[in-house]
Amino acid sequence: MGRKILFAAALFVAGFATALYLVAPVSESQTGQGKAIWTEPTLDQQRFRQELLAVSCKIHLGMNKLIGFAEEQSMRLAEYVREKYTEHQAENG
Repeated sequence: MGRKILFAAALFVAGFATALYLVAPVSESQTGQGKAIWTEPTLDQQRFRQELLAVSCKIHLGMNKLIGFAEEQSMRLAEYVREKYTEHQAENG
């Protein structure tokens, strides 16, 4: 049990560090290049963020539809079980 928690924590930290590395801007001193190189990664990062936001919105909408469908079906199932239970009670007295 402890190994699973430790592995999950390490995996979470690694994923978070990777996300920070990909999203964080790079300074000019680290690239060794001028402003012309600086603007291109920024535009790529903005496009990536926009695409990521669009995908996450689609996933969120899909999950909302799924949750709504599941709630609707669970209410129908509960009503069906109640009907069958009352029929069974009526038959057996």
